[in-house]
Amino acid sequence: MKKQLLTISCLMLMSSTIFAANPVDELRAELTGTSATQVQYTVSGNFLDVNPETYSSFWQIGAYHKDTGNIEAPENYCHRLIKGHDRNYVGLMTSSMMVKYIAYSANSRLLSVPFDFSQSVINSNDMAYIVTWVPMGSSLLGGDIAVQVPTQRLVIVKNNETIRPALMQQSLRLLMPNSYAPMFYAFHKNIILNAPYTIKFVDGFGNIKSYEITKDAIEKAITAENNFYQIH
Repeated sequence: MKKQLLTISCLMLMSSTIFAANPVDELRAELTGTSATQVQYTVSGNFLDVNPETYSSFWQIGAYHKDTGNIEAPENYCHRLIKGHDRNYVGLMTSSMMVKYIAYSANSRLLSVPFDFSQSVINSNDMAYIVTWVPMGSSLLGGDIAVQVPTQRLVIVKNNETIRPALMQQSLRLLMPNSYAPMFYAFHKNIILNAPYTIKFVDGFGNIKSYEITKDAIEKAITAENNFYQIH
């Protein structure tokens, strides 16, 4: 009897939060139904798969992409989900977008792309990344450039469940820019696709931000990913 009560108590404690910790395998285990929450995900669309066949195609598209100016601007590697009026921008980057961006920017950004980059991306193909950044601009207090401070503690809230991100693979993070104070929050693609939900995070100045992500926003993101680097 005591053993049954202990089991029930553990399930109740786990039912309020999904914690996606590193390594990614723990997150995959939860999504396949081995976690106590048994959250069900339905996907109406999908992002592009990066596999040994498609990787070369994505890389070629990026390598021949026309220079668009500031090569480390987040718009070069992600699709903006939120077009708010504050100084917190929220975007989405998928694995295919990352491959195209690295192919496009590696030489100009003085990168040394590791030989196993393709395998690293393929291994993390089932992940997508919520990206936050701070645009450059004049300070509200004067003419100086506003300080760029990264966000922290971003979560997705869906049906009263708090879904926390996994860590982006370090070898991939080292290849991404630091300009505009970007942060990359890794979630399983099914979580990102399963709109509507709310994105919440703490911005660089300690303010709690909350943004609603609609199904329409995700449908536009899917279209944007398909057209990424092919619409210029």
